[in-house]
Amino acid sequence: TMNETENNNDEQEASSSWLKPFASSRQQREEKIYRTSSLYSAATACASSSIPIQWKDTATVTGSDDLWWQLRPLTSKEIQILEGNKCRCRCNDWSKVTLLYRRQREAINSQMMDWSNVLENIISDSTLDGYVVIGVSPPPSHDDIKESRGEIKGIHKNGMIYNCILEPDCVLYDNTIVSYAHIHSNASILHCGVLSFADDGSSDWTDEISITLGAESGGGRSIK
Repeated sequence: TMNETENNNDEQEASSSWLKPFASSRQQREEKIYRTSSLYSAATACASSSIPIQWKDTATVTGSDDLWWQLRPLTSKEIQILEGNKCRCRCNDWSKVTLLYRRQREAINSQMMDWSNVLENIISDSTLDGYVVIGVSPPPSHDDIKESRGEIKGIHKNGMIYNCILEPDCVLYDNTIVSYAHIHSNASILHCGVLSFADDGSSDWTDEISITLGAESGGGRSIK
């Protein structure tokens, strides 16, 4: 009957309305996973070919100039800085480590901009292995430095960073092992035991995270 049809339509609309937030959340999660996979694939291609690559960030909508990032291998000078007395970093194969930064059209030869001075301030006492992306950005102004004094900045005191994407201005501090992780800009991972997005040893990026808490948080407890 007409009333039954109308009731069924109302129920379907109500059900659809109730599911919309979950569908939207799922779509956003899938877009983030795709972005991570795309960036990681570009980074591995850059490292394998030793050729700078421009990567388009389709998830960015703030403006056309913000869509493009530069990926490139480290220079010999930058490797010396990372291995030197100030950074004290170690890596089995530096050719697998790439830099990530905003493409600057106005800069001459922006593909090979020297980031040595930035690296010596944002990373220290960490061991890198596998394909690692290190995001860099221009140093802050004098006023910004004064305001942020005392805050933890950058990538420091990490036992092992393995197959990770570390975007500019993220914080990775005092962790035992971080693997298959994508740390976004302004995100912070502090004092963790083991953090991994590939608990089964696979190389696929998923939306599941496994964390083993450090001693100060009870120690030895794994959460997902």
